[in-house]
Amino acid sequence: EDNGVRSSEISTKLLRSLIHDSDEIDIRDDEDGEEEEEYEEEEKHTISYDSSSSDHDPNELTKSSPLSPSAYSSAFDYTTEIVKSKFGPFVGRVLSSYPCSLRGSSGRLYASSNSLCFYSNLFGFERCVHIKLVDVVKMEEGARGGAIDVSAKVTEKEGDKSATSPGKTTLKHYFFRGFGTIMERDDALKDMKELWHRKVPDFREKDTNKKQQQEKDEHDEGGLDRTRSYSNHSDAASKNRE
Repeated sequence: EDNGVRSSEISTKLLRSLIHDSDEIDIRDDEDGEEEEEYEEEEKHTISYDSSSSDHDPNELTKSSPLSPSAYSSAFDYTTEIVKSKFGPFVGRVLSSYPCSLRGSSGRLYASSNSLCFYSNLFGFERCVHIKLVDVVKMEEGARGGAIDVSAKVTEKEGDKSATSPGKTTLKHYFFRGFGTIMERDDALKDMKELWHRKVPDFREKDTNKKQQQEKDEHDEGGLDRTRSYSNHSDAASKNRE
């Protein structure tokens, strides 16, 4: 308990109720000047890992601070405070985290109102990856050579700042693996998409239109197959009568 609150123990039901409660989430809090002052205070504390605790996950951020988790209004507020101290004040409010891996490094993915933050600590070697939701262009299920893969693929757009090609946009792909089961991956992907769509509403409409088009294509293809089957059956019956 002294090592912080494990956000993975928060129920999915509570998470989704918070996601849909617009009064609890400020999507534009990265534009608030007060966030900068708060970040300066947070820099006075340090991220720590107590190796004496056998049940502590080194990939779960904890803070060396005189404040106990009970001093915060909720577990999410406590997690948000320590994640901001590592990634900066721009991440917004953390709503959930998922144990997973990225590029072979096992860690934890923190989903917030503004960002996706991956943190890994393997034998003291830290890996921090910060993806802004406004830069995300696609979220989907991962795949390996057409086979089923328990991973979530996030595509981020990156601006090329080189002098040779100013303004050019490139795409960067992240494959988050190790969710355990397909159901756990699907739940995580659903929650992350909801946060992304709230931050960038235009992509919700695009995703909805794409899904509707896919369903229409599948329906049309099924109808075409049935028509072909009926036509082939009719041709065979005609030949038999002859």
